[in-house]
This record gives sequence, C-alpha cells and structure tokens, in this order.
Amino acid sequence: MNTKDQKITELIDLVNTKTACSLDEVKTIVYWTIATYHQRKCVRFPILRLLGVYESGKSDIAKAVNALAWESRYASCKGTTHSAQRDMLNNEGKWGTVVFDEDDKFNLNMFESLFERELAIFRLKDMSKDGRGKTIEKDIYTPLLLAGREVLWDESHQSRTIEIVFHKDLERAAIANGDDEEAKKAITLIPEDVEEYKDFCKEVGESIEWDDVGKYSASRANSLYAPLKVVAEKLGDEDYVEYIALKLVDLAGGQQNDMTYEKGPACVQSVIQLCAQHFERKGYFPKELVQNEVQEYCNNNFFRYPAQPIGIKEVGKHLRNAKFLTVPRQKQMIIIPSAEWLLNTARVVGVENEWLTGFVENEKIKAVYK
Repeated sequence: MNTKDQKITELIDLVNTKTACSLDEVKTIVYWTIATYHQRKCVRFPILRLLGVYESGKSDIAKAVNALAWESRYASCKGTTHSAQRDMLNNEGKWGTVVFDEDDKFNLNMFESLFERELAIFRLKDMSKDGRGKTIEKDIYTPLLLAGREVLWDESHQSRTIEIVFHKDLERAAIANGDDEEAKKAITLIPEDVEEYKDFCKEVGESIEWDDVGKYSASRANSLYAPLKVVAEKLGDEDYVEYIALKLVDLAGGQQNDMTYEKGPACVQSVIQLCAQHFERKGYFPKELVQNEVQEYCNNNFFRYPAQPIGIKEVGKHLRNAKFLTVPRQKQMIIIPSAEWLLNTARVVGVENEWLTGFVENEKIKAVYK
C-alpha cells in the first residue's frame, strides 16, 4: 500500500472513531469526497444527504467534508433565496463542492441539473427589482452535500441521492453535555482533524481515469454509486465494492413491482410515513390518522398498477391485527398512542423505519436533559 492509500485509510479510521456511523457509511462519505475533485468529468454524480436529528453529528461531518473536498464552500440554507443557492453552485462561472447545512429550504427543483451532466443548465427567473423577471440560465453541475432533518418524499429526488441517516445515542450525548473535555475531544470531529488529508484525497482522485464514469451504467442506481466504486477499486477496497453490490440489490428490490409488498407491513409503513409528514408540516407527532389517507398512501407507494390495490376495509383489518385501535368518528380514525408505541408495534410486524427510530431516540434524549 502506497503512502496516499495509507493516508486515506488513516482518514477513514479517524472519522470512524469520532462518529456513530457504520464503517461503510464513513467510507461512502470519504470516497464521495475524493470523487468531488473530478465530478465534472462524470456523466452523473450523486447528491450526498446527511439526515439526522439535532446534535446527531451530521453538521460535524459536513464541516469535515468542507475541509477536504474540491474547492469547497460551506453555508446554511436558512434564510437563503433560491437565487442565492443557485449562485453558490455556480460562482461567476467557477464550480466547486457546495456544503449546505440546514437544507430544509433547498430548492429541490435543481436536483436534476446537479445529478446529470447533460441536464446541467438550470433556469430560474430573476425576481429582483433590476431583473424584472428575466430568465437566467446557469450550469450548476457541481458536487453538493446537504445536511438536514427532512425526509425526501419524492422518489425522483431520492433516486438522485445517497442518504446517510445519523442517530443520536445516549452515551455520546452524555459525554457531549458533560464536563470531561478530553472525553468530548475524543468523540468530536472538527475540520482541523482532517485538513492534513486534503492533498491525499486530491492525489487519489488524480490517479483515477474518470472520463465517462457511469456512462454505461444499466440503471440510475448503478450510476449513483459509479464514482464511489471507481475510488474503492483504485484503493483495492474489495469489502466496499461488495457493499455497493448489496446496496444495488436492495435498491433494485425497492424498485420491483409493488406486488412484492406484504399488505400488513405496508399498512404499518404507511402510518409511519404519514406521521413523519405530519410532524414535518406541523411540528408535533399525531395522535390519530384518517384511515382513508393510509389507504391512499398505501396504494400510491406500495400497490400501484398493475398490482391489486388495497381496500379501505383491508387496511383496517391489517392495522387491527397489528394491535392498532380504529375509532369511527366523522371518518374512520386510526389511534396512535405515542411514537415509541408505534416503533415497538412496527417492529413486531417486521417493519424498521430509520426516521421513526431517530425520532424516538431524540425524544428520549430531550427527556433526559429537560
């Protein structure tokens, strides 16, 4: 193993010891960072999203990537206009990695241009006093990392991103809020920790043949991971190449005909997703949902044509079998005692949901520090 390869291994180990991510997720972040140096040569390039609750460590990772990536710029989306976001992505004809924290206000309409080189030109009207509504065209095909808390509900947006979910655990939270400065330092990643590895990331990137990476990928999912795969292959990381292969199998399975879904788990998953949407819109977890809305979500996301749609009575039956209480009011309502109850109920029927797990963990941590 040569020096630059050894340094990348050191970098991965360093980040791995200071985050709650899995080793493969850390490699995803590091290999994506290396690939940013030649993103403009790739046919497609994934948007990297870090998703997690407050103080889960996602912002620390975002700042570390900012210290390592190609010509990187860091900003918060809070209070920014769509025009300002576009101008960050193309700064007077200059490109570079853009790291946006607090991405809840990011203009998702830019995703296509950010993901695919042939669609790089993005059009947005200039609504300033001097612009008078004139349409401005800009090439915004550049590496983008987004850190935030909101789930992407549109499948077309999801399919252009690699998403890493950050969870907050009680042990790390206790250290972070304690008085032991050495212990805090041991679990906290700061930009200064990684700056020495920037040149090595660049060197590894320069040693790879990037032209037409992803051009002949069989699917969008394959092209999503193509830049990371060539980095892993260059570093001889067979374990990560195998990890990508398994991820692609999972993604392909998720895109198969909706008839592959079992009705009971699909109903429970629909309840969870509607709870997440309710929380993002209104800021609190719902105590009940309309049964018709669960049926509609099920059919739109799990049982689309040509699959046989699920009926309203079937939804009620499957949810009652899973121990949900349904109550007739003006409409048939599904009762949800608490987020933790929903998490435990979902697990009984074999449903795991990262958003709900993170939400419950965050609520427990809030209770500890009240």
